[in-house]
Amino acid sequence: MIHSVEKRKKRVNGVLTVARLYSLRYRIGDMPCDKWVSLGVTDKGVARVKADLFIKDLEREHAGLAMPKKQVEAGNLPVTALFAEFISEMTARRRDAKYIEVTDARVSKVIKEAKWRNLRDVTADSFLSWRRANGHLGAKTRNDYLASVKGFLEWLVGLDRLQSNPLRKVGKVQEKGDEKRQRRAFTLDEIKRLCAGSEWRGLIYLTAAFGVARCRSDLPSRNDKTR
Repeated sequence: MIHSVEKRKKRVNGVLTVARLYSLRYRIGDMPCDKWVSLGVTDKGVARVKADLFIKDLEREHAGLAMPKKQVEAGNLPVTALFAEFISEMTARRRDAKYIEVTDARVSKVIKEAKWRNLRDVTADSFLSWRRANGHLGAKTRNDYLASVKGFLEWLVGLDRLQSNPLRKVGKVQEKGDEKRQRRAFTLDEIKRLCAGSEWRGLIYLTAAFGVARCRSDLPSRNDKTR
């Protein structure tokens, strides 16, 4: 590792200026260029002490002996606070308002009912327990909850605030055969009621219904023999 305690210098309109506070300049491992971090002090002796502490933590982190600072800070925050940041980020990125609302409701429900107070509580086992307790929900709904929570956790991983997604190996629930509502065609009476209560849209619904019926009548039945 290369490091030194210096005051940063830069030219402003051709004039060389020197910073008032000391900074640490360092390079570790295969970093392509030096990095700077402000030490926030004007006394060089104090700056060296702070720099030594920073370097020791950095070397331990680089050797895999300590958690990165971002992960330590995130681990000390409530999960609700981290999730609030996630919602704010999606809002700032102008994601669909309905999508944000649904995601907020789903993840907030899991956080509350699974009793996730901090990131140490977020485990595959705790989510699976929550999912078993909510077996009354449809399979697709439970899979939607899983996808929403995973999206939040992947966001934390992408920001280096979480080492890995604890739910990455949690699989989906089998949806086939678990449909809560069986799909079927409208009856003629249901089509009449739909069109009657839909004003000008009724003509569109009626045209679509008869169009589908005409297509189905043109299809050969399974008993038809083709030559």
